[in-house]
Amino acid sequence: MKQDEGARAIYLIDSERTPEPGERFANPDYAATLRLIAEEGPDVLYGGELGARVAERVQELGGFVTLEDLACHESRWVEPLSASFRGHRVWQIPPPGQGSVFSSFGSGVAVPGTGFHLQNRGSGFTMEPGLPNTVGPEKEPFHTIIPGFVTRVGEDGVEEPWMSFGVMGGAVQPQGHVQLLLNLLLFDMDLQDAIDAPRFRHTSGMSVGLEAPIGHETREPLRARGHDIGLLGRFGAGGAQAVLRMKRGWAAGSDPRKDGQAAGH
Repeated sequence: MKQDEGARAIYLIDSERTPEPGERFANPDYAATLRLIAEEGPDVLYGGELGARVAERVQELGGFVTLEDLACHESRWVEPLSASFRGHRVWQIPPPGQGSVFSSFGSGVAVPGTGFHLQNRGSGFTMEPGLPNTVGPEKEPFHTIIPGFVTRVGEDGVEEPWMSFGVMGGAVQPQGHVQLLLNLLLFDMDLQDAIDAPRFRHTSGMSVGLEAPIGHETREPLRARGHDIGLLGRFGAGGAQAVLRMKRGWAAGSDPRKDGQAAGH
């Protein structure tokens, strides 16, 4: 945070230190930003006053974002992808998805006077030329924001909502979604057990990471097939959160690998 003027002003007490436990933190600039958006709508960012501040700050730091870039932004309603399995249908948004900052504080750059950080999803581009995801003007980078939703056919024959879920964690998300769904629909686990169960993650080529509870009886046959087996750390397996509809009431689960809590009211 100390590397950026705007970040120091927002997050560090007296621009020097992080807050102590129990110390009050305030972000009045962000409150003003939210009021401005509420009063003037999203155009204040996409081509308006806020957008001008963002573009100016990026250009001060040697970046290339212009106010015209922000004014050209558009949000699109798209057809979700879906696939059926055992009487259930899983739905996901096709790429490129959209979202929030990537990896802690994103770019590390905060726009002075606005109270917010700039994202760094451009890190999803590749510098290798000639590929669909090669960095370039007017292009959207690969995103890893993949919310999931599951429906099933109810007793009256009508398709109904069953579960809202997600396994955050970059490229592990679609892999984690499949493993979570298999735990529920194939191995008949309850929701929290399905989230807690050890996971694997394919990285590249023949390399696969396995969480520690996955034992020798699984690792050795994979090695015999030519896989390079590694240890998947706590944060490499993603973090799942889910809410599931039951015949009476709801069930919720939260991944112990990440921050979160399942609670009812």
